[in-house]
Amino acid sequence: MSATYQSIAEGIAEQIRTGKLPPESKIPSEKDLQLRYGVSSSVSRAAIALLRSQGLIYSRQGKGSFVSPRWKPVPKSTHNGHPVEAADTQPGKVIAVDLSEGLPPEDVAQLLQLPPTAKVQKIEYRVEYRGGDVSHLIEITQHYELISPDAEIDPRDLHNPDPIARQARSGVDITQVHETISARMPTADEGHLMDIPPGKPVMEVQRIYYCHARVVAVSKSLLRSDRVVLNNIHDIAH
Repeated sequence: MSATYQSIAEGIAEQIRTGKLPPESKIPSEKDLQLRYGVSSSVSRAAIALLRSQGLIYSRQGKGSFVSPRWKPVPKSTHNGHPVEAADTQPGKVIAVDLSEGLPPEDVAQLLQLPPTAKVQKIEYRVEYRGGDVSHLIEITQHYELISPDAEIDPRDLHNPDPIARQARSGVDITQVHETISARMPTADEGHLMDIPPGKPVMEVQRIYYCHARVVAVSKSLLRSDRVVLNNIHDIAH
């Protein structure tokens, strides 16, 4: 009987949990898994996708998939470097991160002033809140950033969802951030993914990061309005 994508993913997950595959180590490629288990490309691809959705690995286009750094619960989850408190002030936890390179959405490409075929670095974070025996996905944030093609991602950047610090390590100083917060009803897919009760809206937060007159990064966040409180502090220079 052929291996299933679930059994393949569980075998790799066990190696990650026991430390046989340590953080930042490369896992077998789709082709390697096909040859090792005698499965089709769709099965090996599904196994890797499952591990990615569980936050155990992240992928880099053209370079393969790697074991994610170990995440630890934080006193308060952060939204682009700013505190995001769960509605009852309990800790949030980043449960999944995905690093990739690809074409950005059309509106992001326009903000970044990119030609149609230009690619950007995308980092997606998912934040979960656990209350008692119940877990809630309360935030999905996607960062789109201009990064040098030759630049290697710093492991610290996967621990810190703050684009300002990430850009600074690439020699780019953020001079201004434009933030837009809006509310709307979730789509059916969003409601199912985040387990949003009927009639509850979501908050959308978009931030545009400038280095003087040039846009160098854009972030888009979706948050459960009934589970988070945005608490931003703005220092005013005199």
